[in-house]
Amino acid sequence: MLPNETMSITSLSIAEYKNIVILTGAGISVASGLSTYRGPGGLWTKLDVARIADGKNLPGTLPELWELYRGRRQQALTAQPNAAHRAIATLQKNPLPGQTITLITQNVDGLHRRAGSDDVLEMHGSAFYSRCFEQCGIEPFYDESLHEGVRVPICPNCGGRLRPNVVLFSENLSPEVLYRCMDAVQQCDLFIAVGTSGVVYPAAQFVGLAAQQGAYTVHINVESSRNPAFDAEILGPAEELLPALLPQ
Repeated sequence: MLPNETMSITSLSIAEYKNIVILTGAGISVASGLSTYRGPGGLWTKLDVARIADGKNLPGTLPELWELYRGRRQQALTAQPNAAHRAIATLQKNPLPGQTITLITQNVDGLHRRAGSDDVLEMHGSAFYSRCFEQCGIEPFYDESLHEGVRVPICPNCGGRLRPNVVLFSENLSPEVLYRCMDAVQQCDLFIAVGTSGVVYPAAQFVGLAAQQGAYTVHINVESSRNPAFDAEILGPAEELLPALLPQ
């Protein structure tokens, strides 16, 4: 099944809604030069990457995981936020009176924050934070170093092994982040998914829950979603559509 209708960008008025949730996926960062995850040639279509990024295979794959995220960090550091990231940041900084804007992202590239979004619910963590694999008690810390020349960087607190602070396959989302996401989704009257298929959990759960609560649900992407919980979709590049949709 498909969303109920395909609409134009001018058919949606943000001013009519009070509690807005925007969920973004890898597609929003394509214009910044970053690849998607499950699209053609995407990161997770490569079988070896799927093995490396599975938490069940740690700690054996920790050196390979660092090699993978060393590359991801380097790409993200080189990339710049695009017009879609900036449009969301502007909306968050300048909401209409009584309006709340909650940004949830499946991305770990940090581009929303670099665009100026101060409050971002990063469901899968951030490639720019590291944490101690030995769980010595040190809090995850900002870390943009590529750690070149070492197989696995060491924890500055205990000397143990570090890992990227990202959620891998077979690992649970942060309970605190998930709670905040669910709370916002349950209270929203407009749910917009951008650059994501909307059919992979937990994203699919979010749109379904929003729909159950009576929110209007919109899918914005270059490809159509197969999730019938969306009321409508707007097809096209996020970097072109969001600046036209969101007040600047």
